[in-house]
Formats: sequence, structure tokens, C-alpha cells
Amino acid sequence: EVNIVNSKGEVIGTKHREEVDKANESLHAIHLIGLTTNNEVILGLIPQRNQIGYEGIFEGNFGNISATLVRKDETRDQAAQRAAQEELFRDDLELHYLGDKYDEFENGVQRFHSTYYFVHHGKSFCFNREDIAGAILMQRDIMQDWVEERPELFAQTFLRIWKRYSHILPIQ
Repeated sequence: EVNIVNSKGEVIGTKHREEVDKANESLHAIHLIGLTTNNEVILGLIPQRNQIGYEGIFEGNFGNISATLVRKDETRDQAAQRAAQEELFRDDLELHYLGDKYDEFENGVQRFHSTYYFVHHGKSFCFNREDIAGAILMQRDIMQDWVEERPELFAQTFLRIWKRYSHILPIQ
């Protein structure tokens, strides 16, 4: 079960993911931004998914390296650690909190209270292929050019993260 939250991020209930009413209920999402030891951004390529509730969401776009939903009786930090373990196969990553924000997407259907972290992932990394189809590394100036010139390449969630937090990320 995942937490249903209000716009302040307060838990108001729980449901199984496939039972969530996207038109009227909000979830608490966790996003991890990956940085290499050379402080490059690690962009994940979002694969085609066949999971209920995830079909077509940002497929083929670049995004952050890991995302998950906060589950029943789980803190945001526990959810972030679980995402690192399940999606990045790492249990030794130090989470660096960036912030919290309530987001409603342009379609008016998807609403999330999101918590953002960055992690130094290292020079070598692996991903759960169900969640990330591939990855590229980018330096800040190239990343900024891509975001400004080709925003259609990115998931909406990543564009929001970059706009809000790129200025405080320890990247070159």
C-alpha cells in the first residue's frame, strides 16, 4: 500500500497503487538525482513499462535515476533508501535532502507531494533495467543547454527538479 497525502504531505490514508483515484488523490513521491564522483549528473532513460498505473508515463524521456512512492508506515528517508537498494542496488548511498514540493501536472490528473534527494553514485553504477533503460552522464553547462533547447527530451518531473535545485547541486 502507498500513502495518500494532502498538499502539505500529511498522510490522510493508504491504498493499493492500482486503486488510487488519480483525479482526486495525491501520492508522496521520492526522487533521487544521481551524481558521479566527478559531479556529473546521471540521467536515466525511462523505459516502456507494462505495470498498472505506469503505462506510457515519460517513456523514452530522460529523468532522475530513481523514483518511488512512500509506502504505508514508511518515512520519506526509508522510502529513499529502499529506492536506492531496489533500483540502484546500493545500500551505502548517503542521501542529501534537497526539498519538498507539491506538484500538479498539466494534465490535472497526476498530483504528488514530492521529496527530492541527491546521491553521489560513484564512477561505476548499475540500474534495475525495469526502471532505467540506459544512462548518460552530463556536466552542468551541457545539461543546462539541453534543458533549455530540448525540454521535450526530459520527464516533467526531472525538469521541475532541475529548475528548482540545479543551482544548489554540487556539480561542475
